[in-house]
Amino acid sequence: MHPNQGIFPAIFSDGEWGGTSTASWIDEEKNSFTCQLNESEIYPSCGYMLAWSGSTVGHNFSGFQGINLRIKYTGDANNIRINLRNFNLKYSSVSDSNSPKFMSTTIRKKDLTEDVYIPFAELKVADWWAEEYNIPRQLALPEFTNIVGVGIDQVSLGNHNFTVERVEFVGVGVTTCPL
Repeated sequence: MHPNQGIFPAIFSDGEWGGTSTASWIDEEKNSFTCQLNESEIYPSCGYMLAWSGSTVGHNFSGFQGINLRIKYTGDANNIRINLRNFNLKYSSVSDSNSPKFMSTTIRKKDLTEDVYIPFAELKVADWWAEEYNIPRQLALPEFTNIVGVGIDQVSLGNHNFTVERVEFVGVGVTTCPL
């Protein structure tokens, strides 16, 4: 999936919606960025998102089993969070970029010394997302039918430096499926 044309990397921080954290590119061509995550009245967050050109049309990965990642991380946290976002009109809104289903897991910093494989079965739908959007139980399960973004973020205060080298979906009969 990444690196690839047609995939758009972006960085973000809570500073964009009133917080005090910052995110900036170290080297955008190498997908290297830094976050300074600060305590504030806004929930602190910063990170990186890979998305396709449209916010509502993604890819169906329901026939796939997981995702391979190669990420370099230095910083104050012991873990980083990996997330996938699935857009479905049953619960998502075109006008709300945070409404696609948020499914995530955490990876230990010490596990990032080599490529990491995350089986989809490891991803959980975030409680905050289900509560914020009042999602019924039958829709609060992992779903991979229209993945519109893959994110790497941090919720631990401090300094964080990331380089995202590779993101690949793994499916039946194929070892990797770069998009």
